Amino acid sequence: MNKSFFPAAVLVIISCACSQPITLVQNEPEPIVEAVQIDESVYIPLQIIYENKNTEQSLYEPEKGCYSGADIISDNMFTGDIKKFERYIGVKHAMYSVSMNLGDSYPEKFILSCIINQKTPSVTINPSPEILYDAKLLEKTAKSFALFNTPIFINFYPYSSESDFSAKEYINFFKYAKSLFSRYAPKVAFIWSISSRDVYDCNAFYPGDDFVDWVGINIRANIVKTATGYDYGDVSDSLDYFYFNYQKKKPIMLSELAISHYTTRNNKYENGKAIHLIEAVLSDIISKYPRIKAYVYMDRDIGTDNYLITDSEDIMSSYKTAASNSGFLSSIEESSRYGLSSLYHSVYNAQKRALDSAIFLPESSLIFDINCSTQQLDKINNDAIYINFEKHYPADSVERIFQLNSEASANSLFLYK
Repeated sequence: MNKSFFPAAVLVIISCACSQPITLVQNEPEPIVEAVQIDESVYIPLQIIYENKNTEQSLYEPEKGCYSGADIISDNMFTGDIKKFERYIGVKHAMYSVSMNLGDSYPEKFILSCIINQKTPSVTINPSPEILYDAKLLEKTAKSFALFNTPIFINFYPYSSESDFSAKEYINFFKYAKSLFSRYAPKVAFIWSISSRDVYDCNAFYPGDDFVDWVGINIRANIVKTATGYDYGDVSDSLDYFYFNYQKKKPIMLSELAISHYTTRNNKYENGKAIHLIEAVLSDIISKYPRIKAYVYMDRDIGTDNYLITDSEDIMSSYKTAASNSGFLSSIEESSRYGLSSLYHSVYNAQKRALDSAIFLPESSLIFDINCSTQQLDKINNDAIYINFEKHYPADSVERIFQLNSEASANSLFLYK
């Protein structure tokens, strides 16, 4: 549900120490090249984070933190034994996952195992191999999930370009599925997800806010040949694109997170690279992506790529350390609430002037992030300046027009009503 952020918004601006200063070109008599060099350190980019205090939380969305999860069915060491897995790896998880095809038997044994171990089941339902859209099988499957009155996540028909989906048929079938599960199994939280490879098709296949409880992105970080050797593709690009598209709409889940440490493409173990990426992704979930509320690690070996975190002591130790962050939750919050705060990252940067630490907010952020009208901005138009060819407004002018208070520290600024 989209809402206007002011007046109930808090704005947090955090300095990006790793970013390069933005160049401001001024009308100086010196040659342009010299002016650019002189002004290179005038403005420092700042990351903007908005806090909305009136967020309608989705089903089972935690107020703070992120659920940890795993799929261990294909790990021959455990074959789905939750207690044995957690004892071996030394980390408790909130949820466990299994996959099935539409029309398959209800995964009763798996659901019962989750209930007995006080975990929340997550079930991925893929299309039937025989019929892509089968209404009768769909209704039968939805009815079967009414067997236990327990919270369940359903990752329904994860989108991938490898499947023969057309947008119209896919969306209609997804909406019908959501209506059936809501009728027969109201404790099911419905997830719409997409492969990271196809993330730029996300808006074309998104069923709409009214038919989705959570959104997910399925990330398989495979080792591939690059210009400099074998490495992973840029995971952050696809994740950023997905995150900025949906952070204001729904809680986000890494509904499949799998990081390969061995591939048959070069028959080489890359444990060091895998450890680095596992640590980076889990760390970023807590520090950079506040609306990522769950992840499911796929602990499996698919032949061409090995994602098993239990395959080597160093990878398992690295995962244990990263997943032990206090921001990761080991149990599900069943209640949904309204009116709590959520943090949203802007795709735009603010600018801090190095000379006097004055902070300027870009017009794009004020318009698209907090829904400022042109009439409101006209009131402070005389205070605006252009930085890197975009109009910016002084933070104190923004405070004044919206009657906001502020608290500043060395590298952050809080604006609140």
